[in-house]
Amino acid sequence: MNVAPIDATDLADWAVRLYDEYLRRPDLIRPATWARLERRPAGHLLDDPERIEDHKLSAIAESQAAGQVRRGDAFDVMAMVIAMSGAWSPVSMFTQRPAQEPPELHQQRRSLLRESVRRAMTADQWNLCPLQPNACQPCAFATARSRLTSRFARFSAAVSGLLRDTCATAHPGRPCRRGTVSAR
Repeated sequence: MNVAPIDATDLADWAVRLYDEYLRRPDLIRPATWARLERRPAGHLLDDPERIEDHKLSAIAESQAAGQVRRGDAFDVMAMVIAMSGAWSPVSMFTQRPAQEPPELHQQRRSLLRESVRRAMTADQWNLCPLQPNACQPCAFATARSRLTSRFARFSAAVSGLLRDTCATAHPGRPCRRGTVSAR
């Protein structure tokens, strides 16, 4: 059963639609949880997972290849989105929030879920090439930018250490104020 068809170009929206289905139809998720606990404690929950999951995994893989979804195993990406969407479901390990709660609480959760999935699953824009944004691997430009950022971080740490040392020499026995030398 595919109660919330996947849109791999917008996994955040898919997560929110799953959340809404869990609220609307708690009967859909309870039997799956029972089956996991009693019948299939390990491995795939379904007898024929390919039939249910192949189109979802293909859609995620296509979005990854297009640079829209972060790198990683497509199954793991799907599992993470489904887990995040079920955080407040009737079978959550943390808390169960029924549909009868005030609508504004559900809207807050939808917003948090949407933003969290978007941030977690959107392709890492920092490592994408500005000339070829759909490239699967970081290009030379992105690699050089990453190295430069790393070198700047090391330089910044070295300067902070130097300032602390200078402050300690100029003001023995007094703590340095945020790594800067106080003006006299």
